[in-house]
Order: sequence, then structure tokens, then C-alpha cells
Amino acid sequence: MTKDSAEQKVTRGLLHALAKKHISKECLERSLVLSGFLPDKNAWYTFIHVFFLLLGITLVLTGISFFFAYNWSSLHKFAKLGIVQLGILACLGGVLYKGLDSLVGKALLFAASVLVGTFLAVFGQIYQTGADAYELFVGWFFFIIGWTAISNNTGLCFLSLLILNLAIVLGMVQTGRVDRPWEWCFLFEILCAIQFLPLLVWESFSSRLEWMRVRWFPRILVFALLYFLVFPVMIYIFSRTPEDRQYLSVQIAPLLYGSFTAFLFYFYQYKKQDLSILTMNCIALIIVVSCSFGKFLVDSIHDVIFLSILVIVQASLASIWLRKVWKKWTM
Repeated sequence: MTKDSAEQKVTRGLLHALAKKHISKECLERSLVLSGFLPDKNAWYTFIHVFFLLLGITLVLTGISFFFAYNWSSLHKFAKLGIVQLGILACLGGVLYKGLDSLVGKALLFAASVLVGTFLAVFGQIYQTGADAYELFVGWFFFIIGWTAISNNTGLCFLSLLILNLAIVLGMVQTGRVDRPWEWCFLFEILCAIQFLPLLVWESFSSRLEWMRVRWFPRILVFALLYFLVFPVMIYIFSRTPEDRQYLSVQIAPLLYGSFTAFLFYFYQYKKQDLSILTMNCIALIIVVSCSFGKFLVDSIHDVIFLSILVIVQASLASIWLRKVWKKWTM
């Protein structure tokens, strides 16, 4: 039986049920390895290879940044620009040699994308262009978006999305468009839309495309979405003046959060099983419910005790429900 067919026909719950009466502990461990629930020797080798490759790339990029910081005054401007350009060309040469589909090629393309941002920062510092920080991130995003589109590189998708978020936040803050509570709500709702579109695309194509089957990227997107949705709800709950709730961005905050929470509970329980995302959703719901009660229960020590008990009860109920969901999946 192949690994794929074993994963389709055998569940962990069934294996553990068989282990109680019919198979030994050694057979159970071997069955879990063959069915893909436990990593084998090759899986551990791949993990170690990827880990040290990414660690090496991270240390090299960090070393380049510290090199410029320490030797900035003693380097000629052409040397500063030339070093970064040579690094970008070397990375791209490695990508051409190894190929876009190889692990080394993906890591080198990611490094080249990071060096593009370093080059823009060095260029702006040398020539004192007067550009705001958000303009650097906007340029960085548009320079690497083409590489992201053709690379099938999850790490590069994450980097591009992170740069886009930073560009939008810095752009609105530095241009003075974010000051009052409703403006912060509007900013966070824009960020929600930016995270939600890639999440829909990813979950729509993850079952068809091999490189989209990793789960850490959609989990990061959901985490960011919940963060950007909970913040406007907090503004709605703790608004100091009634005028703050007159704006549409504040009024729709609870509706947006409630709709997305219901979507997460349904989709990741019945359509695409993911216990991590359901857990994040439960934690966000606990925060919202606790803050809703906490707004009116902070006048005495008894209110604080009640709020603490409320949090414990919610966490216990969420744990019991998550365990039931997990058992339903594995049986």
C-alpha cells in the first residue's frame, strides 16, 4: 500500500482503536509512520535540510545588514550599491542554475527579493531622496511582485503580502489620514480585505496545486484577519463618545467580525478541516465576549473575579468543543 492510499483509508483514531486489542505498540508506531501521521527518516532529513538552508539564508541577509550598519561611513557610495547589486545578481544566477522549482532556487529568490529592499534603502540613504518610508515599501512590492507571480514560492508570497500591508499602514499614517477612531477602523477593514482575497484564492486552489498545500500560510492569513477584525470591534465596544459610532466603518465592525467568525467555524470544520484555525477563532471570540462584559464590570474586585471566571468558563467550553471536533475527524 502506498503512502497516499494509506492516508486515504486509515485514520489515526482507527489505528489507536486497533492498538487497544489487536496490534502491539511497535506495530502501531510502524502503522503511523506508513500512513504518514508520523515522520519517517526521509521526512526528518527534509526538515533538517530545509531548516538549515533557511537559517543560513537568514544569517547571510542579517550579516549584510550589519555589515552596512558598521561600515557605512567608510564605504564609497558605489561600493555600497555595488555590493547589494552583486548579491542580487548572484542570487538570481543561482536561481537560473538550480531552477525555480528547486528548494535552493526558491530560497535564493527569496534572498534576492529581500536584497531589493536593502538596495532601495541604501539608495535612498545615499542620495537623500526625501521619500517617505511607505514609498520605499510600495516600490519594493512592485519590484518583486513579478517574481512572486511566477515562482510558486510560499515564502515569497508571505513577504510580498507583508510588504504590501506595511506600505498601506505607513502610507495612511504618514500622510495623516489616520487619527480618529473611525479612521483606524477604516484602515483595519482595508487590511482585512487585503488578507481575505489571498485566503480565498489559496483555499480554492490548495487542493489542485502541490505548492499550495502547506498550511502555515493560510493560518497566518487567518491570524492577521482576526487581529484586524477584532481591533475595530474593540473600538466599537470601548468608544468614549457616541459620535465615534456614527461612522460607517465603526458601525459595520461587529457585523464584519461576526460574519467572518461564522465563516471560519463552518468552513474549517466541514469543508477544510483545520484545528489550528478553529482554535484561533475561539480565542478571538473569547476576547470579544470578555471585553463586551468587561466594559461594564471593572468597578469592583467582584467584577474582576466574575470576569476571570467568565474567561475560564469560555476557555473550558472551547477546549471541550475542539476536542469533540477533533475526535469526529479522526473516527
